[in-house]
This record gives sequence, structure tokens and C-alpha cells, in this order.
Amino acid sequence: MSFEELREAILKEAQQEAERTAASLKKTTTAEQDRIIQRAKALEETILHNAELEGGRQAQQLRQTVELESRSHVLEGKEEELKKTQQVFLQEILVQDGDDLVAALLTLVPEEDGVITPGEKHATLVKKLARGKKIADETIPNEGGFIFRGKTTELNVTTSHLVERLFKKHRAQIASMLFSS
Repeated sequence: MSFEELREAILKEAQQEAERTAASLKKTTTAEQDRIIQRAKALEETILHNAELEGGRQAQQLRQTVELESRSHVLEGKEEELKKTQQVFLQEILVQDGDDLVAALLTLVPEEDGVITPGEKHATLVKKLARGKKIADETIPNEGGFIFRGKTTELNVTTSHLVERLFKKHRAQIASMLFSS
């Protein structure tokens, strides 16, 4: 074999080796590209799935928030209606003749020294019916009933206080009567 033939054989072999290496690299590169594309598709599906879940969660949270706000507004309206009803009830009591009411309330005053401060609406009745009890010169404005202050006792039987206690005690029944369908 001549030098030229040897040179040609080496170059041919190097060429074949380069082609095999290029083919192998191309095959490896194609496989790696396919693997990267598959991973990208899987990540895309995961991201889309997570986005759908998050969107659903946010939509549910928004719906619940709207429902709670709606319920809150309804409850505020009902609370306002209860307050108005209480005020109307109080005004009805103050308009009526208070002889029986004041007489009944005076029976609650303990047998001790003290001062009765009458409500403006029932001041004349309290002074008339509270014989033997000290009556304050001042009155409680826009109020019926009275407050007794003794050495050891304070008794608040003003009409607003009594109505408030009645409404607290019977709140469920009053609400049921006002808001039943």
C-alpha cells in the first residue's frame, strides 16, 4: 500500500467515523429534543390544570363572599327593623295612660332611703303615687318610668330600659313574628 492509498484509507475511515459520530449526535439530539418537548407538554398540562383549580377556588371564594355580604345586608336590615319596632313599642307605651304602669313599678322600690328620679313623661304620676318617697327635682328627658337610687340599691325601671330588656329576652319570638314568611 502506497502512502497515497494509506492516506486515502485514513481519510475515508475518518470521514466514515465523522459521519457515524454526526449521525449518533443527531440521534441523541433528536431524542433529547423529543424528551424536552414531552416535559414541556407535561408541564403545560400541569400548569393549565393548576390554573383551572385556582380559578375554580377563586370563583368559589368570590361566590361565598358575595353570599356573606348579601346575608350581612339582610341581617342589618332586620336589625334596623327590630330597632324601629322597639322604638314604636316604646312610643306606644309612653302615649298610654301610665297610672297602672307607674303604680306597678313603684311596688318594686325597696324599703330603704333613696331618691326617685322620674322620667319626664311620668313625673307627675310618680310624684302623685310615690307617697313617702323622696322625689328628685330633675327629670329624665323623653323618658317614662323612673330610676331609684338608694344607699345599696339602684333600680332602673325607665320605659326605655324595660322595653330594651323585654326585646332582648324575647328577641327570637319578636323576630319570628316580624320576619316569618
